[in-house]
Amino acid sequence: MTPSAPNLPKKPLALGARALMAAQMPGEVTEVADKTGVSRQSVLRARRVMDKGGPAIKAAIWEGRLKLFPAERLVELPAEEQEAALEQHFKALAAARVKQAAHPRENPWRMHRPLKWRMERAIDQLDNAVSLLETFLSEPQARGADKAQWLGAMSRHRDALTDLIRFAKQGRIERGDHNERGDETLES
Repeated sequence: MTPSAPNLPKKPLALGARALMAAQMPGEVTEVADKTGVSRQSVLRARRVMDKGGPAIKAAIWEGRLKLFPAERLVELPAEEQEAALEQHFKALAAARVKQAAHPRENPWRMHRPLKWRMERAIDQLDNAVSLLETFLSEPQARGADKAQWLGAMSRHRDALTDLIRFAKQGRIERGDHNERGDETLES
């Protein structure tokens, strides 16, 4: 299927562009996701963007300048406000890059951004990680001892995330609940 995208790059497509291609395919979300190696969540997001998004938002995703997560937020706006909001989004990203360049040792997660932005960004990265893992594990080379090792690592991270969610629901998360390696040290 040839996407109706402006100036398709010659390099491999970014996750958002692959998801937009998948969103144009007929069929159930799970079936399309399995065929294309894109997560179901990304296909759903891309379908919302294709349905509600203006040409500027779609073009930015195709070009790899905009990720699906913020695009999904932008398409919730009225059509006449989307392009201005997209430009505002790019200006905010540029300002963040300038600030990061001025303070290269500063951790970007500790920048003075609203908690909502940081949480949405972390969730977006989890979604991207899941999509990549689905893609990699479906490759023919993903088998044997390496696959078992990768699945074990994924299980440990899943368990750590499950513990983190459980402790957060119980209100038992305090600053510094992770050790230097980033492993969970949450204890009751």
